[in-house]
Amino acid sequence: MESKLIGTWTLVSLEIHKGNGVVFYPFGKDVTGILIYTSSGSFSAQLMCNNRPLFKSEDQMKGTAEEIEINFRNVISYFGHYTFNEDENIVVHHVEGSLFPNWQGTAMKRFAKFKNDEMELSTEPTTWGGESSVGVIIWKAL
Repeated sequence: MESKLIGTWTLVSLEIHKGNGVVFYPFGKDVTGILIYTSSGSFSAQLMCNNRPLFKSEDQMKGTAEEIEINFRNVISYFGHYTFNEDENIVVHHVEGSLFPNWQGTAMKRFAKFKNDEMELSTEPTTWGGESSVGVIIWKAL
């Protein structure tokens, strides 16, 4: 499976486009992340706010409810296998594991646009914060 998708990508931006035309940055503009597509059909994606607060404890199992909540809300992490229709530039993420367990076992369609060393992936309309929205994620090839 050779394609322009395969490789390691670093996160440039994560935007949420609401139905009313408003664009917001759920993790702020200071984001970090990595997306990896392998030639064997696996993928792994991690996106997060760059300035998340540290836990007071060095033991992640001893975080306060507030520390856990703010960190959970500022991270997207999932993996699985993917299919890519190169003619239509549609990627489907078949989710096998996720920080958000509701995604496990789902297939999430992404619309890809490529320009130079960047890739834009946009989502189908989805619920984010109680509103129907479209995610627009820009990645840069490493």
